[in-house]
Amino acid sequence: MEGDVIRGWFARAEEPEGEGSGERKMRRLFAEGNARSLFAAARDSTATSRQSRNYMRGSKIDILFVEGDPDVVLAEQAIGVFLEPGSEGSGEQ
Repeated sequence: MEGDVIRGWFARAEEPEGEGSGERKMRRLFAEGNARSLFAAARDSTATSRQSRNYMRGSKIDILFVEGDPDVVLAEQAIGVFLEPGSEGSGEQ
């Protein structure tokens, strides 16, 4: 994530009582002004082990997380591209 202004919010990870590792998980990530994000994700698929790519740019990008993983992406004046690899063995790249 990149931008003129970047803000991050974190929450304590839920832990069994008595264990105090103090680990924090990302809750929200916000960029404003020439905002850009690039995200690589492993797909929940047996078709390929390669990662997909998501690139976006806009005036604002706001990413909301659940349990430390991206869940919802909101953007203003945005444009982007999502690239997903073809199936392994299919000849698609």
